[in-house]
Amino acid sequence: MSYKDAPKSFGQRLWRSRLVSVMGLTSRPLDLARAYEDLVKIGIALTSERDLSTLLERILTEARRFTHADAGTPNFNAFAGELSRRLFPDYPIADLRPDHEIYSIQYPMKTRPPLKYVSNGSRILMVHSSQDLSTAWQVRDLTRRANFELAINLFVYASGKAELRNRLNSPYIAAVAGNSVHNVKIARVRYAGNWNPEPYSWERFARYLKQQTGWMCETVATEAGQLKVENAPIAHLTGTAELNLSDSEALAIKNYVESGGTLIIDSCGGSGPFAQSMQRLFARAMPQSSSKAVAASDPMLQASYPGMDDIGQAILRPYAEQKLGKGAGRLEQIQLGKGRIIVSGIDFSSGLVGSNSWGIIGYEPAYAMKLMKNLVIWSENNRR
Repeated sequence: MSYKDAPKSFGQRLWRSRLVSVMGLTSRPLDLARAYEDLVKIGIALTSERDLSTLLERILTEARRFTHADAGTPNFNAFAGELSRRLFPDYPIADLRPDHEIYSIQYPMKTRPPLKYVSNGSRILMVHSSQDLSTAWQVRDLTRRANFELAINLFVYASGKAELRNRLNSPYIAAVAGNSVHNVKIARVRYAGNWNPEPYSWERFARYLKQQTGWMCETVATEAGQLKVENAPIAHLTGTAELNLSDSEALAIKNYVESGGTLIIDSCGGSGPFAQSMQRLFARAMPQSSSKAVAASDPMLQASYPGMDDIGQAILRPYAEQKLGKGAGRLEQIQLGKGRIIVSGIDFSSGLVGSNSWGIIGYEPAYAMKLMKNLVIWSENNRR
């Protein structure tokens, strides 16, 4: 795509993207009345101080948010800061580094307009420009090249530098009505730190699991020191930074696994510090145990039970392939007593949300969903 073609091409693609992220379209025929109603709801969420939950859910499950101040309006800049604090109270809004890939992913920008962003440690949730960008887009002022380059870079970054999906192919998964054929309870391990960077990951996965298998997945936040197999036979531990568990918490996790629990661990976003701290935890709490790589032919990666898929070789995100190579992404397994620990050094938590954002070292989202489905079904069947 040439630079001269950028305004028209970018505008068309951005509009299609906004139809998906704002209106949340599905594969059903386009209902203009419903689309208009959804757009109004988003408008209300953006302007109402009392209805931020609607906007938050759509950001976490379907889209990233980009805001900018027309004419550099100070009032809107103040609003964007307040909005970020209310939507993401656990994550500060900060200045984007000049060497961030947003400034170079498609166009290596010589002029780099200052941006602010909010991240959950795995992916960017919100980007804000305190400067006016859209006037140049509207009047096609090609002398302001940086405005167009930044817009395209943001678009490519948000889409993960991947093939664009059809606007009717929404990542949203609706709740599935009806009774379940089997119920499984999963503990979300809570600790002092960023234990829940993707709060909608398991909600979306639960809908997917019931849609695909009829199984009902119930998650419950559980303190690391309170894990009990009788309460939840499967547990999930994730994070984006170094994990520092107390001796009592580490012992409780060890006892949980030895009693027959399955602990599934992933490094959200592909966090190196989290993955390294997990290895130190294993050495401290389970010095006699050793891990082994899970082969592509392992039963947990095959259609070993109804509802499981043959997923074999891992499918990585383009960013992960660029950083690690195509052969990366193998799971590790530790057998301990009656149970097991399944460890992924790369991300599947952001994959369960369906986010395609660039910058995540992890599995491709569709593969992440199938992988987790296999792990849950395999673990349940080997428990019974």
